[in-house]
Amino acid sequence: TLPAAGLKIYGNSYSEGHSHNRAWQADAPIVSPGACAGADIVMSHHDARPLKEAVLATSRPRLWASGHCHDKHGTFTKDGTLFVNASIHDHRYMPVQPPIVVDMPIVGSPS
Repeated sequence: TLPAAGLKIYGNSYSEGHSHNRAWQADAPIVSPGACAGADIVMSHHDARPLKEAVLATSRPRLWASGHCHDKHGTFTKDGTLFVNASIHDHRYMPVQPPIVVDMPIVGSPS
């Protein structure tokens, strides 16, 4: 939690798929409802469906940032949440995709 900014951030390392090292990959995500409840920002390695379902059951973040799926670089908005896949690598692990910058106004501050 960042009290001065009025933001609660939840992070989860869960990932699924196939990689040479199986980093952060498990059969199912481990999500503590109390830890992610009311999160304004979610940061995860992968925004896989089981993780999204578990987190979105208790939270409606304004921003969800991830990067696991290199071929899905970009943004989309759904139900008030901005989903950002900020992976700079392409499918060959070449750093060719531009970074994504998100400016979030602090809730309650003058515009």
